[in-house]
Amino acid sequence: MKEYHRLKEIRKSLNLSQKEFAEKLNIQQGSYGDIERGKVGISSSVLKILITKFYINPIWLYTGEGKLYLPDKRSEDLKINYLKQKYEEEISVLQKNIKSYKKTITIQQKYITLLKRKKSNFQFMYN
Repeated sequence: MKEYHRLKEIRKSLNLSQKEFAEKLNIQQGSYGDIERGKVGISSSVLKILITKFYINPIWLYTGEGKLYLPDKRSEDLKINYLKQKYEEEISVLQKNIKSYKKTITIQQKYITLLKRKKSNFQFMYN
């Protein structure tokens, strides 16, 4: 496995899109995509951010040996915080959808009630 495959593995483990990860690495999404596809190598500035911001073990990144993260509790905290933020955003979207669905259900229930009344009135007129 090449380093660009491992870089993709890092990104996926953090549940980040290419765009999100590129922003964290202070590069354009297209540039990041080129790295992830193996078209260009990992620059020293990107490597520095991977090590200092994400606590990525550079030996693992380049060779696959050792552990993904440097032995530092902050790396796990960082991953947890990213996942928490990502899930909180998803929960917010789901809550908005639920609210919208509740409104739709209320409207549909009112419409059904109205149709039942009309049916009842219609039957009364012709019975």
